[in-house]
Amino acid sequence: MNMRKSQEYNEKENPPVKLQIAHGFALCEDTSKKLKETELLADKRMYECKRLMKEADKKGEKSKAA
Repeated sequence: MNMRKSQEYNEKENPPVKLQIAHGFALCEDTSKKLKETELLADKRMYECKRLMKEADKKGEKSKAA
């Protein structure tokens, strides 16, 4: 589920706790690359997604208050 879909769900259903899903992924195409490095890259991308979600929430809160 992408950010737009979860936002649509939250607006339509108005759940007591907002649905938010952060995700990150990385492909390990080079066999010389260690699995841990690939996992760390996916983790980094997931936290970037979370950061963007928080920024979008803050912008939404500001526009609702206006």
